[in-house]
Amino acid sequence: MKKILFLHGFYASGQCVPAMALRESFKGRAEVITPDLPMHPKEAVRFIRGLIDREKPDLLIGNSCGSFYAQMVAPIVGIPALLGNPHFKMTEFLKQRIGEHQYKSPRKDGKQNFVIDEALMEEFSEMEAVQFNNCNPDFKDRIWGLFGEQDTLAHFEPTFLEHYNKTFHFPGGHTPTAEEVRTWYVPLAEKMLVSTNQLLKSICSSMRLIIFDFDGTLGDTRRTIVTTMQMTIKELQLPGRSDDECAATIGLPLVGCFKAMFPDLQAEQIQLCAETYRRIFNENQRTIKPQAFPHVVETLTALKEQGFTLTIASSRSHASLSELTKDMGISESISYLIGADDVKKAKPEPEPVLNTLSAMGYEASETLVVGDMAVDILMGANAGVKTCGVTWGNGSREELKEAGADFIIDSMKELIEIDTNKL
Repeated sequence: MKKILFLHGFYASGQCVPAMALRESFKGRAEVITPDLPMHPKEAVRFIRGLIDREKPDLLIGNSCGSFYAQMVAPIVGIPALLGNPHFKMTEFLKQRIGEHQYKSPRKDGKQNFVIDEALMEEFSEMEAVQFNNCNPDFKDRIWGLFGEQDTLAHFEPTFLEHYNKTFHFPGGHTPTAEEVRTWYVPLAEKMLVSTNQLLKSICSSMRLIIFDFDGTLGDTRRTIVTTMQMTIKELQLPGRSDDECAATIGLPLVGCFKAMFPDLQAEQIQLCAETYRRIFNENQRTIKPQAFPHVVETLTALKEQGFTLTIASSRSHASLSELTKDMGISESISYLIGADDVKKAKPEPEPVLNTLSAMGYEASETLVVGDMAVDILMGANAGVKTCGVTWGNGSREELKEAGADFIIDSMKELIEIDTNKL
């Protein structure tokens, strides 16, 4: 089921009329999350980012101040947004309202009173100055504006059109009624959700070959890799590295991992690190068995049945890759493997992809690379193929987006649901 995150206006709460109307309208078709937002903008943005990381919504919908937040966050997290009557000058709004106030709808914490003061205005002023810094060409058509023709509070359609392309009008005021939400907001939200599906569908419609990364994409090997790296570092009496520092190197060839963590080591020391790692990894595999991520096995099976050719391009060795795919029960779905020892130039260079195309007889235009790290996306882009980032591995949504992923998915199932997962 799809998820929608609704961000309410300054005086409102997650129990306001637009929030309730959205929840009722999408009941049984999509989950609408309607939290109470913190009053202070920096805290609100942190709260929204954390909620997005946990809930992974497919669409943001905002109203007024909520649209102010949605516009800033959407391009960063790679989620489309519908901005209802966005208020881009909250400081001016607050200047006229200094003093004590009450929220217009109930909040879950029971606190209905708040104060508008100079400190709050200064915080909004700082955020207003950078609110459009994350705009980029990829989102000109993925952030839509909906403007009430009777809105006497916010008149920012011209500002919106300086940055985005799609605007719509409805014959209402600043805060939509339940009927206006059902009539205007809901159809646009439905269209945006379908458009998101169609984007992946359009990418995959001409695809015949899918090249998967392994670690962090198909196999949940983080614990094994990080533990092995730390045991290697300890055995060789090198300065310790944290879990995150070790995990940040996943996706690089083994020698590259240790070069990244210890740039001052000589070549022979780096080679010793790699050899020690391989020995310890083989020992650890007996006790720390990597598992396939959720929905990987059945999705690979379904994709193969649909006629896709599936291969793997990994930064681990060919022998290790062969063994792990058998252990995870996915080897029958995979037609071709490329490990780090099969190429001269590994990720993010295009050689793994180009060699796969040559071996399997496909064109770049027929190929999709799927991976969890920026190096996977860059490898695909450097080879001229389409790319799909996954959020359940070792890289963040922001890193995948910055690397230029054509699409980002939150579940392996999305690769086979593109035709059927519609509202």
